Amino acid sequence: MNPSLQDKAATYLREILGIEIVFSPFPGLRQLPLHITEAYEIGHCTLWGKEFLALLAREAGPIPAAMAKHSDWLYQKTGLRSLFVLETVG
Repeated sequence: MNPSLQDKAATYLREILGIEIVFSPFPGLRQLPLHITEAYEIGHCTLWGKEFLALLAREAGPIPAAMAKHSDWLYQKTGLRSLFVLETVG
């Protein structure tokens, strides 16, 4: 996952909400289908002691319905909930 966006997200959560988040590579990345890995930069993160997939959309303005569908699919396959990291919200 993009280190500068990880840093921005971690700084935002720490400064605004007082929450610490830790990002790391997702070890199961190679087992995910191409349409998912092409749509998102995928990492692993720990937030409040729980593990999540951190998903950074590669294209601007992901469609919420597609994000929900991908999140549900990923949860079924990995057992991890998704945390979407967006550079901007428009």
